[in-house]
Amino acid sequence: MVVSVLAMAVLPTSLSTAQANIETNQAQIEVDLASLTTEQSVHLPLETFKFSQGFSFFHPGIDLAAPKGTPTYPIMEGYVEEIEYSHWGYGNHIYINHGNGFRSLYAHLSQIEVKKDEFVNRDSMIGLVGSSGWSSGPHLHLQIWEGEKLINPKTFLESYLGQKLASVK
Repeated sequence: MVVSVLAMAVLPTSLSTAQANIETNQAQIEVDLASLTTEQSVHLPLETFKFSQGFSFFHPGIDLAAPKGTPTYPIMEGYVEEIEYSHWGYGNHIYINHGNGFRSLYAHLSQIEVKKDEFVNRDSMIGLVGSSGWSSGPHLHLQIWEGEKLINPKTFLESYLGQKLASVK
């Protein structure tokens, strides 16, 4: 079967052992479609958490309660744009630039595990949940910008993950 490269990108990965031949001007390449997998580019910053505060005009992010020391990961790959250590406000926090106008903030960390300008991906632990700055308990405060506009991280994550996340309690 002859498959274009674009069509191959959207074929489901559940094809058992189907094979495709891709014809180019000078060569023919055989591709095992069963070996193609897609990786989610957006994911949750914590493996387990409870929503402790939602997004609003006065709170432009979401709070994800988790035990102190819980590993924190970026929602998408990108570059560490800024790191700040503080006893006030967001406490120890990290800004990551994901490109295409997307940025994210991870605040109230007990420990930061990355350096400014470092490239991070979905497997890069960027810090540990904490309660630094103005915080009433261990949690991750997450903010996301699209361009200059703050957007609701819960809505953003749900739209990219294709599933509803537990409601704020």
